[in-house]
Amino acid sequence: DRIAPIMAEIEALPLLQRLSDGTLPPEVFRHYILQDALYLKHYARCLAIVAAKAPDNAQVLRFLGSAQKAITVEQGLHAGFLTQFGITSADVTSAEPSPAGFAYTNFLLATAYHSSYAVALSSILPCFWIYW
Repeated sequence: DRIAPIMAEIEALPLLQRLSDGTLPPEVFRHYILQDALYLKHYARCLAIVAAKAPDNAQVLRFLGSAQKAITVEQGLHAGFLTQFGITSADVTSAEPSPAGFAYTNFLLATAYHSSYAVALSSILPCFWIYW
């Protein structure tokens, strides 16, 4: 309830509105998907670091499973969806993250690596919540 105004702002972003109603220009969508593939690569590693810090086996398995899913989704993008938009594996390999994507994934990786389990967990949960 406390973040309802923030969620409303996120949901009102023009990118998300145009993405959901199908009016996002193809070149913008291509950039978005390419950036998402880069993000998933790094996010999977964050999840694995959090798993390594987890206090019990159930949490280790939970976050390792999530890391595996992130890698599987990234590979699935490469195998099918990206090719629909003319994006090759070479494009993904040579792609540079946007400044925001670079800052965010570096924040996540640094936090996961250098912080406690609780702090690392708090840094990765917003992604889960927004996609949920």
